[in-house]
Amino acid sequence: MRSELYFPKPPFRLVASLTTSPPPTPVVSDYLRQIRAWRTAVLELLSSTSGRFASDLDPLSERTREWLERLLADNWPDGLRQWALHSPYNLNPFPARALEGEVTSALDTALEVLRWRAGVEDFLSDIWDVVCEPLLDLDECGAIGAFLRPSSNESLCHLCLTAFTRDELNVARHGCLVLAHVRAKWPPMPGKFVQWSREAEQE
Repeated sequence: MRSELYFPKPPFRLVASLTTSPPPTPVVSDYLRQIRAWRTAVLELLSSTSGRFASDLDPLSERTREWLERLLADNWPDGLRQWALHSPYNLNPFPARALEGEVTSALDTALEVLRWRAGVEDFLSDIWDVVCEPLLDLDECGAIGAFLRPSSNESLCHLCLTAFTRDELNVARHGCLVLAHVRAKWPPMPGKFVQWSREAEQE
């Protein structure tokens, strides 16, 4: 896949100190420029006649293309908005203010995009594994997800895209800054599952 089709990795770490020691505004503004360029490149690919990866292999299915376009849209029709509102996934249209050249609060806007991406990542990691007919199958989720991940060999958190050691990679262990957004609409976890999760974190 062409390099411009991979989601750009943040040039700063999403850790607790980010709010007290934010990166310089020009760094964040340039990151937002990279995000806009990425989104434009993906949408241009989807609107092309072939709708294929840069290598002209692995063509995207029509359903994959439709869903990727929906997820990248900065405004949703009411039907899709209502479906997302009542789903367990914290899905939203692509943050419209990130598309503006002049961003008044660059870091807040960048974090809004990263929360948007994390919500989509959570959706893709789960939506195919359902009892009823899935909206997308495993291959389609993988095809969409390929556009939402950086081209990096680092061990990145799948939600906040921050590099951590293997021991810290679990979202609970590094206190992932976008985890609360992702889980905002999750149903309560059964008590036994909570216990298993705590035991897994201690291992």
